[in-house]
Amino acid sequence: MITENESVRLIFGLKVRSLRMQKNLSYQQLSESSKITVSYLHDIENGKKYPKADKILTLAKELGVDYDYLVSLTGDK
Repeated sequence: MITENESVRLIFGLKVRSLRMQKNLSYQQLSESSKITVSYLHDIENGKKYPKADKILTLAKELGVDYDYLVSLTGDK
């Protein structure tokens, strides 16, 4: 059974992956612009890691969305 924390990580990761792909960014490109390692981005997108607020803010900026969108459990922008 998936816990609530796992669900939050999975939803967040799916949003990051979807936005990265919509912007045609590779892991390497997003890594360089966000200063987040490729391996950590991979773990985020696969629901293994949930970043701290400062990294979420950086990702939101680089992906062109609001912080609130990334952390919400809905898909509404």
